[in-house]
Amino acid sequence: MTIENGKFETIKEPRTKVAICGFAGTTRHLAPYDDPEFEIWGLNEAHRQPWMRRITRWFQLHQRWDFTKQNNEAYKDHWNWLRERHPFPIYLQEQEDDVPSSVKFPKDEIAEKFLSNIRRGHNWEESEINEYFTSSFAYMFSMALYLGFKHIEVYGFEMATDTEYRYQKGSTEFWIGRAPLDVEVLVPEECRLILGALYGFEVSRMINRQRLEFLQKNWQREFEKGKQNLFRVSGRRKEVDSLHGSTKDPAEKKTYAVRSRELFQAEVQSNANVNHTKGRLDMINDLIKTVDNMHMGHDPGDGFAGPEGDLDPALEEAIEQEATERATKSEQATTPVEAVGPSEG
Repeated sequence: MTIENGKFETIKEPRTKVAICGFAGTTRHLAPYDDPEFEIWGLNEAHRQPWMRRITRWFQLHQRWDFTKQNNEAYKDHWNWLRERHPFPIYLQEQEDDVPSSVKFPKDEIAEKFLSNIRRGHNWEESEINEYFTSSFAYMFSMALYLGFKHIEVYGFEMATDTEYRYQKGSTEFWIGRAPLDVEVLVPEECRLILGALYGFEVSRMINRQRLEFLQKNWQREFEKGKQNLFRVSGRRKEVDSLHGSTKDPAEKKTYAVRSRELFQAEVQSNANVNHTKGRLDMINDLIKTVDNMHMGHDPGDGFAGPEGDLDPALEEAIEQEATERATKSEQATTPVEAVGPSEG
């Protein structure tokens, strides 16, 4: 039990189960909001969403200038909400007097407990703890381990888009992997975290350019189909929103409101699918560039073996010259000659 437990109504009774809930529409609605055995953890502006039906602890781990900005209504509502007193703790980088429910997030204590054996430096004696927190999820999951939860479920996190989430995915999966064997971790079937083909068993080590081009065409086709579906769903949702705003009939307004929510969920799912497909397509394109660079004797661009690359230019040139000479000899050996008839004696 932490110091703040006696201060907040929602965590007076200790639990062993927690659901960590994010924004991704693929799984956020699957969280056990109605199961009292679970603590429900949310973050940032998600308190404004209808699917966030219960809160046990909250996390806002951006810098103060970020969560106090007034750029739009969502940010204004969020800052006003933070300044209210709540029955649950709100973890910030520092305790803030104008956020009555704020509690300082114990980053240093968590790092010392779970990362003291993972260090960075030229040697162990002069190394420092390698703090690896590149997302709010990393802080939330590490906090669940720190507080001793024995069953952790993950909802609303994908890290599948091409923006900041690609940078965040590494530590997200790292912290899931830090869970000890006596802690159960459940990731929904629909979630794309810690998901991939089994290397060596399901995927080959080597792949030729022809196969990459085949995969590229398939993923490009899926990407275009996904964009078309997203445009269709988005257009339909905007149309329904327009009808909702223009109708004066209460029954029609209610019907349109329900339909708008359904279409919004479909739009979120379609957007997630497009981002996932785009990530796959980018990966294939990167692999094709690597294969082409290696074929031409250039640095494949994969960052291996330092700035000089992992190819020896002189050796590659010699190999290419030898192959050219063999091909030339082969062509000469197979060149047809004119037929000569029997000599007349």
